[in-house]
Amino acid sequence: MTSGNDAGGTPLPPELRPLTDKDPRRIGPYRVVGRLGEGGMGAVYGALDDQDRCIAVKVVHERFAEDAEFRTAFAREVQLMRQVGGVCAAAVHAADTEAARPWVATDFIPGPTLRRHVDEHGPVAPEMLFAFAAGTAEALASVHAAGIVHCDVKPGNVILSPDGPKVLDFGIARPVAATDPTGAVFGSPGWLSPERYRGEAPTPAADVFAWGGLVAFAATGRTPFGRGDTAELRRRTLEEDPDLDGLAPELLPLIQSAMAKDPSARPTAESAYRGIIAFTAPDDTSGIATVDLAQRLRGLITHHWRGIDVSWHNPALWLAAAPFIGAAGGTALAAGTGAAGGAAAAGAAGAAGTAGASTASAGIAGGAAAGGTATASTAAAVGGGAVAGGAGTAKVAAIVTSAVVATAAVGTGGYYAAEALSDEGAPQAQASPSPSPSPSLGPPEDIVADIITLIESADSYRASHTTVVEGGNVPGTEEFAFSSEGEPVYQWFTGGNSTAGGTDRLYREDQDLLLIREWGATVPEDHYMQSPGPSEEEAAGFSREPVLAPFQELSASMEVTDRTEDEVDGVAATLITGTFDHVDERTGTEYPGIDFQLWVDAGGTPVRLSYQTDTGEHSWLYSDIGGGLNGRNCGAVDGVHTVGEALVVPLNRDLTCEEVVPVVEEYLAMPDDQKEGTGYLAEIDGWTCGVPTAAEIGARSSEDVATCRTDEAETTSGRRVDLLRLD
Repeated sequence: MTSGNDAGGTPLPPELRPLTDKDPRRIGPYRVVGRLGEGGMGAVYGALDDQDRCIAVKVVHERFAEDAEFRTAFAREVQLMRQVGGVCAAAVHAADTEAARPWVATDFIPGPTLRRHVDEHGPVAPEMLFAFAAGTAEALASVHAAGIVHCDVKPGNVILSPDGPKVLDFGIARPVAATDPTGAVFGSPGWLSPERYRGEAPTPAADVFAWGGLVAFAATGRTPFGRGDTAELRRRTLEEDPDLDGLAPELLPLIQSAMAKDPSARPTAESAYRGIIAFTAPDDTSGIATVDLAQRLRGLITHHWRGIDVSWHNPALWLAAAPFIGAAGGTALAAGTGAAGGAAAAGAAGAAGTAGASTASAGIAGGAAAGGTATASTAAAVGGGAVAGGAGTAKVAAIVTSAVVATAAVGTGGYYAAEALSDEGAPQAQASPSPSPSPSLGPPEDIVADIITLIESADSYRASHTTVVEGGNVPGTEEFAFSSEGEPVYQWFTGGNSTAGGTDRLYREDQDLLLIREWGATVPEDHYMQSPGPSEEEAAGFSREPVLAPFQELSASMEVTDRTEDEVDGVAATLITGTFDHVDERTGTEYPGIDFQLWVDAGGTPVRLSYQTDTGEHSWLYSDIGGGLNGRNCGAVDGVHTVGEALVVPLNRDLTCEEVVPVVEEYLAMPDDQKEGTGYLAEIDGWTCGVPTAAEIGARSSEDVATCRTDEAETTSGRRVDLLRLD
């Protein structure tokens, strides 16, 4: 790991994590300061532009950059984002969708998500609620005017900035009336509209439904359809009324109509926005122009938006920690991020001050305040204190039927790091005060949701599940591993301790069983069995489901009791404790309300999960998520005798890929005339490597097409790596 700046001595801002050696120091015209977060689709970096503004730059993962369909979708997403304007939407500064790894730059917005604010402080203060409702409706009206449906309006996608609410994450936005060819329903359970659950195409009315739930959640701290698994939330959405108890009477009729089961009965986002502004204004605003309406919104925010603490955000620390890159462009260590094309960079950056746009960064950052920021100018007051009183209810109801009109672009701007410099112009490099937590992690619900997304899309992972039975001397272990390098392969190991034996099962991603390998104190030689396919039980074992299941249960049922800073296995971590409902998949036994402890690192990646049932104490350890496996399954190599490509699999659990792959590659690179006998034997650094005869390989008497072993390999403590056929 390296520090955020190349000098290594300047403290990073609390919202940023250090860069690694593989991270870029420049992306297009931006100087990268640190990491804001990472998720299943890509990484988000904190950077400075040429005016020293704090910027969030989203860079897609390399594996997606190689997908032509993904590139097309990403380019469309950026194009849509640039069309959005509004007070409560963020600005797109630049993008390069043609780079080796496409990226898009937006404003950085300091502030908690609505989910985190409610989690830590309770509902939004009543005096702020109308500004929240109006601002989020205005953002959606801007989105819809650009011909876009957001599709994922929820508390985790709204940042409460000092300048008002900002709606973020257009990562699954799509043109109005577009349908997904796979039939998939995009969005978050509990925030989808009834028609979306029925598989209908997304429309602006679906966003309005979610917006109604968003306002109710901000006002009460409760989700509109409670908590539960996906199936239960779907049923409630389709069959039951939302929970709106405790909502301000002045807003209740509007939110009830917004959450009507029939999409045609809902107001538009534009009419909802106008209705709220009209209610808070002392004069008639029914015919007011959109630009003037935006001034009213700014005034409402200025006079009623209070208490958002972002004192942890010190732009001077960004400037102090930024790496030095010369005026000629310096080193672009982007590993394929590329520089912005002329039109992409200059055009978008020049338009950033006149057109707002949403950003997908916050969703990828896993609750980090990574999106855009727009400083709202102080406009004239609009009826200070006019948000109370029952007489305006009818006024709101009358105005919400008004027609949708286009939303003009409203100027926005970023936070300038230069403004935080001292009189002498030198950056203040002291540690920034942090009276409130760093925004790099959101509330527990968002953390768990992001873990599920990460595991579902990761190109590698390892999860080790150990069960310790009280009084027992041999813990039961399972290890699940996946790698998409070469031929995608799952590995499922089950067994006891190192001398009690175990079983390794290896599968292709298409569920073909490659081999079952058993060994242990009573089995002196490895045994291989090939099968045309796994049994149902085996198929359940090698898929992602066992790794995902505990997090899905946490997402559906957890009740958090505490959240503290801790350390686990030498890693600084956040410890989340509470209770959840667990089901033992093997026995079907239900364990309601059992205690759990979840540790996650600074980026929200899981490190350990523990809980206890009557079957024992369960402990899950996680590693190598998205980072390539360090052993167990080392990917495929070419040039193997007779079969060409084979998978490298260490037999011993303490062997690493870094240790065995160079040995295998050196052996395969040797000319055949330097190998001995029919088995093509050769010695490399204490290892002896060889292959079966061509006849044995052709007869498929074993899936093992090459082996490298040390002199002790015939004993139970021997070290061995096998090359397994993939054809």
